[in-house]
Amino acid sequence: MRGAINRIKATSVGRAMFLLETKRFYPTKTWKTLPLHLAVKTAAGEKLAPSPAVREGINMEWPEFHNGVASALQMIHSGAAINSHWLFHGQGSAPNATHAGFLLGIGLLGKIAGLGKVHAWRYLVNRHNLTSLAIMLGLAATYIGTNDRVAFTLLSIQLPPFLPPDSTALNIPFQTQAAGLLGVGLIFLGSDQRSKADVLVRQIEPPELESKDLRAEYREGHALAAGFALGLIMLCKARRDSLDSQADLNILNKLHALMDGHGLQPAQSAEFCHIELGVTSVPATMALAFIFLRSNRNDIAARIKMPIAAEKVDEIRPDLLLARALARSLIMWDAIQPTTAWIESQLPVFMRGFKLDQARESPDDEAVQLAYINIRMALCFAIGLKYAGPRPNIQAATTLQQEFDQLFEQARARGKSSRKLIIKIWSVLTQVMFLSQR
Repeated sequence: MRGAINRIKATSVGRAMFLLETKRFYPTKTWKTLPLHLAVKTAAGEKLAPSPAVREGINMEWPEFHNGVASALQMIHSGAAINSHWLFHGQGSAPNATHAGFLLGIGLLGKIAGLGKVHAWRYLVNRHNLTSLAIMLGLAATYIGTNDRVAFTLLSIQLPPFLPPDSTALNIPFQTQAAGLLGVGLIFLGSDQRSKADVLVRQIEPPELESKDLRAEYREGHALAAGFALGLIMLCKARRDSLDSQADLNILNKLHALMDGHGLQPAQSAEFCHIELGVTSVPATMALAFIFLRSNRNDIAARIKMPIAAEKVDEIRPDLLLARALARSLIMWDAIQPTTAWIESQLPVFMRGFKLDQARESPDDEAVQLAYINIRMALCFAIGLKYAGPRPNIQAATTLQQEFDQLFEQARARGKSSRKLIIKIWSVLTQVMFLSQR
């Protein structure tokens, strides 16, 4: 029953794509968002509903949020922005996840520009986390690349890093701050604004919090949003500029330090350094990838280090290797080829010709296997990104399908002892295949 419920909770994403812009909008009518029904019907026609005990343990906040987004994306609206009074009227008596998702969907359609500052403030002042997140990302999506000052002002009041130094301390949730940081990157897309970039590069190394548990849960998301935002503001800057000014060099050196784990402060213990690297490495890596996107700068790609021997694999987490392999490919964009030979050439030398079904059952070999899977999947994703589009490249699609088949068969041949590895391959490969061929 729980498996069926989880599948129902995930249907909103597919429904949003399948029913995109299929329902006419009428400004004189309210918009109805159908609720998520958790009941299922068996093959025998019997209807089963979750028991009260099961329902009580189900977190429906995010599924309802995604349901609201899917509902908004059905809208066919050829006119200007949607009236702010109409939007606010649809909220109901109290903020809720479904309406928050609806607001984000309207923003993704570019129709939230009509939300007046008064109504935007009325949404934000409630401190409902999902509503604040939706308003900020919706405004950013609507005003993407416009450098709009009003939209930035609405976001900045939720972002302590962008407030004056003597401002009153605000207890803004880290999730809300992360959404705001990403929104800043979208609004100032490709603008190369130095003041924003300087703030964001400092946010990749998020401030300490009193609660260690809270830090572990939210700091990584905060840092990742800052890294993406910095990369978006300086998107493809290396193709427009030599990046030899001292200000640019300071940002690049800081990003390399955050990626490699060197120079982080404070560093009281090896454990702290490891935790900080897990927080800052991926954001810094992706920021560098965006800044040098399609620049074909081999010197920069070479500075994104990969393990040179099997004994060194344990020094870098597998997910960090995925980010690094993807970043190197995005930088060396023109070198990407839709072939297995190109994938093999981008692997570390000691991994070339590696087969999962020939590896031994040992912790060291398992580390190499996980590294191998993540690097290879990053390279597949790079192929998909380059050759995605309305006219799919047949050779790229064939190569990706072959990668899927071969790796999965190699893992399955290892038997029950590698079940965890098979599940990981299945999940990663499926995501790459679906994303790359869209």
